[in-house]
Amino acid sequence: MAFKVTARTLLQLGSELISSDAVAFYELIKNAFDAQSATVVVRVVKRLSKEKYEDFMKQLRNANQDALEGLKNRILQTVIHDAYKADDYKAYIRDANSVENLLKKVERANYILFSDKGEGMSLEELDSIYLTIGTRSRQKQRQIATVNSRPILGEKGIGRLSVMRLGDGLKIVTTKSGELTNNELNIDWSIFSHNSDDLLETIEVAPNQGTQKEDPNSSGSRIYIYKLNTDWTADVLQTIANEQLSKFIDPFQKLHRSFIKLWFNTEPIIIPTLTKLLFENYHAYVEGQLTVTNGVPILSGSIDYDLYQKKKTFSLEGTHLASVIKPLEIRRSGKRDSRLAGTLVNKTTLDTLVNLGSFSYKFYWFNNRIVKEIEGIGKIKQVRDLIKAWAGGLMVYRDGFRVFPYGSLEDDWLQLDPIAFGAGGYKVNRRQVIGKVDISSQKNPSLIDQTNREGLRDCPEKGALIQLLQYVLWDQFRTLLDAAEDERLTNTPLNLEELEARLERNEQKLHDNLEILLTKFPQIGQNEPSINAIKETLSLNKRLLDDVRSEKESVEQRMEVTLHLAGLGLMVDIIAHEINRSAEHTLSTLDSVQDEVLTESTRKLLNLLGSQLKTLQSRLKILDPLSPSGRQSKETFNIYQLVSDIFLSHQVQFERHNIQFHLEPTSLDWSIKAVKGMFVQILENLIANSVYWLEQEKVSQPSRISLIKVYLDKVSKCIYFTDNGPGIPVAWKEDIFLPFVTTKPPGQGKGLGLFISREIAKYHGASLNLSEVVDVSQSVLHTFILNLEGVK
Repeated sequence: MAFKVTARTLLQLGSELISSDAVAFYELIKNAFDAQSATVVVRVVKRLSKEKYEDFMKQLRNANQDALEGLKNRILQTVIHDAYKADDYKAYIRDANSVENLLKKVERANYILFSDKGEGMSLEELDSIYLTIGTRSRQKQRQIATVNSRPILGEKGIGRLSVMRLGDGLKIVTTKSGELTNNELNIDWSIFSHNSDDLLETIEVAPNQGTQKEDPNSSGSRIYIYKLNTDWTADVLQTIANEQLSKFIDPFQKLHRSFIKLWFNTEPIIIPTLTKLLFENYHAYVEGQLTVTNGVPILSGSIDYDLYQKKKTFSLEGTHLASVIKPLEIRRSGKRDSRLAGTLVNKTTLDTLVNLGSFSYKFYWFNNRIVKEIEGIGKIKQVRDLIKAWAGGLMVYRDGFRVFPYGSLEDDWLQLDPIAFGAGGYKVNRRQVIGKVDISSQKNPSLIDQTNREGLRDCPEKGALIQLLQYVLWDQFRTLLDAAEDERLTNTPLNLEELEARLERNEQKLHDNLEILLTKFPQIGQNEPSINAIKETLSLNKRLLDDVRSEKESVEQRMEVTLHLAGLGLMVDIIAHEINRSAEHTLSTLDSVQDEVLTESTRKLLNLLGSQLKTLQSRLKILDPLSPSGRQSKETFNIYQLVSDIFLSHQVQFERHNIQFHLEPTSLDWSIKAVKGMFVQILENLIANSVYWLEQEKVSQPSRISLIKVYLDKVSKCIYFTDNGPGIPVAWKEDIFLPFVTTKPPGQGKGLGLFISREIAKYHGASLNLSEVVDVSQSVLHTFILNLEGVK
């Protein structure tokens, strides 16, 4: 026994699966490309209006032979005079010798022709390949293709059925070089109807030998589609050319300008192309790639924010790169095991990134509010219209041909608009971005089109691609935009002293000019209300300045309080995590001793419980200096003792994660006067970061010994904090201290810890930076330096 396939299944794979005429065009154009043709000519031929066509078809189905000549004459009179080969078609109609023959000729009045000069098909190939649905012929070609050979776009063997979307009639004329005749195949798709229960194998479809060739060395295919489903006009075809065909083939490549030739009757339809003039006037440009070198994925890129003359490069690899991918839900015994999730997720993510393979991306960003006219394009409106026509986010191209529908205004596959509009400012939304992602069938075999051509199949690799691009757009590009604008505002600070002096000078000038005015025109002085209004305005300006000064002081105080509260919040987050973990262990221990007698083993368990509670107590003790009652007061304390106490409180945590800790002081007697709780915040944040990244590093290097080392140098008044985790990329040396910048996955980090730590250091006259010393790979930094020289 075997599956039986009904004939109507072809409808579901063809006309009902293809979402639009444009996608059907795309599939047939790809077939011409795979046939190694240098060009493909697409011509829509319309020789009868849709109304006349349907009217004649209805009459011919009910006519007898006596009506033949009358029908022929009426048809000849309604043929569109400037249609493609109109005279030839009229002669074709005149030759009809029966009503049935005339009906078939009217059916072919309007058609779409796809013509190429590719390899063509033999009679045998028409039967064994074209008529075999799901054939692996293209897939086999792809498997043996070399890096330098022309890519193969087809893979499923069902693209040919897209013709059903365009019309019910099909005629193929094809030939290979060296053959003496053409090979033909005619199909009436209407016989594959939902109204029929016929099995596919019972419907006879067979190719046949056609006319003799003029040139035996010629090759290629002509696909005629008639009994059309759409009322085609030049305007309809031009719209498809503007919105779809222009983006079928990578518009950034020269191939786009020459491969597709489009006609409506005898009128050429222009397929718009991208102009370099637009890109020469971008406001920002981003390009980069994901590469996989020796099994290590590396995401890199460069940003040119031309509007504010800001440039930036970035690079993430290995563990850091895997961390920007949102963790998958790891389940064990029916629930999430948080102790295992991090390790398993990162290992899975690293494998996914390697499987994803190399790809590249680039995009141009335009700020529509400040668009200017461009010579060669036109006025501001024309420039904006051009941006609108091509914008839509990032399009995806596999081997230079588009993967639908990514990058269209109907498909926000990277979720740019909800994030942009939710963040305010409407930055980096799809209407501002023109760009692309380049993938290939060889380098990205996991990225496979859905059968309906509506995007890529869902898989971990697709999810990783989306999140990497979102990371580039938001964590890198949007962050640079915000930082550049913040810097512009910071570079023009409000200097109240200078403003007050300027106001006093202007006030004095106004007084002097008023006196001169009253001397020259005494009658003005009689208007006492006006004079008083001027004097009141001057007084009001001074009061406004006093209000600004008062508000500035209030804001500074609120910022200080906010800094304390933010730091406290981060610490509470850390402490809560440890309290929760200790509570879990405590409950587990209690559960294990409920039914036992106080034997020696029971005593050991209770001792373990006691040590766990002591750990909890020590963690809470560290929290005390951070409480609102204690955070503001400065006190003199011993640096070595503070660091020692902090790390002692983490001893159980270090043992749990197999982390070795070394504290090396140059002196045990080093005291400073500062807010003790604030320095606890700095060190706790550095420890939390180290523990997290050391744990992630074990994914790729499970046998590596994790190490945290703190060196207290009283002479240089510096605390050096080092771990042997994945380190921080050199390109992130300063960015890592910006607010909301993090390489941790969503939900794992807020991107505020190092920002607050640096602000706390500044508050005390200290500084927190990364050491300039890089590791042997010359790509990452491992050591934080807390310089206390300025602490008084």
